Amino acid sequence: MKHKTVDRNRIILTVLAATSLALLIATVIGLFYFNSRIDEYSSGGNEKINRYKHVYAFIADDTFDTLSDSLYNDMIEYGKQNDCFVERIGSGLAANYSKQDLFNIAIYSKVDGIIVQGDGTKETDELINKADKAGIPVVTVLTDNNSSARKSFIAMDDYSVGTEYATQIKNAVRDGYAHTNRTINVLVMMNSQYSNQNTILSAIQAGVANSNPAGPQIKITTENITSTTAFSIQEKVKDLLDSYNELPDVIICLSDIITRSVNQCIV
Repeated sequence: MKHKTVDRNRIILTVLAATSLALLIATVIGLFYFNSRIDEYSSGGNEKINRYKHVYAFIADDTFDTLSDSLYNDMIEYGKQNDCFVERIGSGLAANYSKQDLFNIAIYSKVDGIIVQGDGTKETDELINKADKAGIPVVTVLTDNNSSARKSFIAMDDYSVGTEYATQIKNAVRDGYAHTNRTINVLVMMNSQYSNQNTILSAIQAGVANSNPAGPQIKITTENITSTTAFSIQEKVKDLLDSYNELPDVIICLSDIITRSVNQCIV
C-alpha cells in the first residue's frame, strides 16, 4: 500500500515538473518573439519620437476654418525651426468641446503658452485671465481681446482683405454683367461680434464705390449672422435666403461656416 502511494506521488511530481518545464519553454519562446517584434518595429523607424523644448496650444473658433488651418500650418513650421511644438487643441477629437473646455485642457496640460483666436467677448477675456493667473502667457490672433491679460495681439491687414474682396466683386461684375444697366446686388454676410469684419466691410464699401461709373451700379447689402453654433447658423442662413424673392447676384461670406451654409442652401 505504501509502495503504491510513493509511485502515485512520483507520477504527480513528474507531471508537475513537465508542466512547469513546458510553461518555462513557452515563456522563453514568447519573450524571444516579443523581442523580435520590437526589433522589427524599431527597424521600421516607427520608434522615432520628436521631443521639443516648448509646447504651445493653439485654440481656434472653428476647427474647420481654412484661415485657421493656414495659420496653424505656419505655426507648426515656425515652431519646428525654434524647438517648439504647437498643438491644435480640439482637433481630431470625437466630440466638440467649448472654448472653455479647450482652455482648461491647455491649462491642465501646463503648456508653455496659448495662442487663441480672439473674439472680443467677456467670456474669452475671463479664460485668458485664468490662463495668465496659472502662469501661462496668452497671445490673441486675428481678433483681439484687449480687455484681457493677453500679452500681445497679432492681426492680419483687414482693410487689405476688404480691398481684395472689392476687387473680386468688380471683376465678377465686369465678367458677368458688363452689358447690363441694372443694379448688381451684392450681399455681405458677416458676424458682427468679430470687430475685424467691420473693417473688412468698410474696405469693401470703399472699394466698390470707386468702381467704373460707366458700368453697372453695385449695391451692397449686409446681414449679420450672430449665432454661435453651426446648426443655428445654418438655420439662420436658410431662413434668410428663403426670404429673398430673387437671390443676390453676388454673395460674400466672411466666415467658413457661413460659406458652407450658403453653399448648401444654394445647391
